[in-house]
Amino acid sequence: TDPGTSTYPNIGDYDNNFWIDVIFSTTVPPDTTPPTVTPVMPAAGATGVSPATKVTATFSEGMDATTINGTTIQLSGPAGLVPATVAYDPPTRTATLSPISPLASSSLYTNTITTGVKDTAGNTLAAKYSWSFTTGALGPYSLWDASATPGPDVSDT
Repeated sequence: TDPGTSTYPNIGDYDNNFWIDVIFSTTVPPDTTPPTVTPVMPAAGATGVSPATKVTATFSEGMDATTINGTTIQLSGPAGLVPATVAYDPPTRTATLSPISPLASSSLYTNTITTGVKDTAGNTLAAKYSWSFTTGALGPYSLWDASATPGPDVSDT
């Protein structure tokens, strides 16, 4: 072959030995992939959600816990922003928003995760992530089916 050109050796017979140089690099390229939000609970569009629910979001990769807080993950409802605490669990890659008080019944709530959350490499979400759910009605609660009627009182006989 001409000098300066590269070709893979073509073995025509078994009398030739070819030496191949393997190039191995220990340099890891930088992580530039933004994290994504995978499952969320309550699910988007869920109805009849308990007013005592906690909202969770799981990320596709490990996140920088210092960026997951009440500013970057928020829940809003009919009265505006819901006072809540936000925690992050690194082993499960899950953020949990816990409202301080029960949510209003039969109401629409929207949870938003901003682009302020970052993975451990410093990558932010590519875009804000939001989803909504509706809480269920509160009470009245009964131990019996709605069609049940009380029997006669024993003292009536």
